[in-house]
Amino acid sequence: MKQFKCDQCESEAMHIVERDEICHVKGDKIIVHEAVRLCDACGKRVFDRVLDSAIFQEAFEIYRTLHGRQLEPDCHL
Repeated sequence: MKQFKCDQCESEAMHIVERDEICHVKGDKIIVHEAVRLCDACGKRVFDRVLDSAIFQEAFEIYRTLHGRQLEPDCHL
């Protein structure tokens, strides 16, 4: 299992929180349910490639469903 470290305080104590977030896709506001990793010590969001990638994948899937077309992700983490 990968160890995470907070960039702010260097703590390794983390937890995952689920919440709704607004993503912007091609000018549309898309609300997605996301899971994010937060530092227990300072509360800062900690980058997690797996969790953060899932947010964008869900946003693009919702966009494709709403507009009935294919769209390749053009954003970068």
